[in-house]
Amino acid sequence: RGKDFRGISLGYIFCALVVLIAAPIEQRVMGYEVSSLQQLLAGALLLVGGGLGYASYRALGRNFRVFAAPRRSGSLVTTGVYSLIRHPMYIAVIALIGGYGLLFASLIAVPFWLGLTILYIVKAVKEERLLAAKYEDYNAYCERTWRFIPYIW
Repeated sequence: RGKDFRGISLGYIFCALVVLIAAPIEQRVMGYEVSSLQQLLAGALLLVGGGLGYASYRALGRNFRVFAAPRRSGSLVTTGVYSLIRHPMYIAVIALIGGYGLLFASLIAVPFWLGLTILYIVKAVKEERLLAAKYEDYNAYCERTWRFIPYIW
């Protein structure tokens, strides 16, 4: 199980680190001006990402883990934010990294943010196979929830 996700995990960690390190350096070196609107949008993404991440963590409780595979003694969480979205923690990270890159007006951040987003999508699809194999009611849960964004996807 772990080998299937190792490359994905290393990939999105690498992408996130590049954005976190390169964005402020790029902004400082290039002297980009960040408009008030851009700061507002970045702040909104950071707040949404942080709030969604916290809500996800709270809803998972003892089921929270960094690894994609479910806990052996865990249970399927379908309450809180998980009653609408199956992967809110992934959306939280995508929003946080996107907001951070936007806050610094970083062009370097864009391809790495896109890479991170694609890797989280791939991870979610693979993780859902594991969850469906562990929890018999997972497919029914999938039918009544959105994978990432309610009413969109």
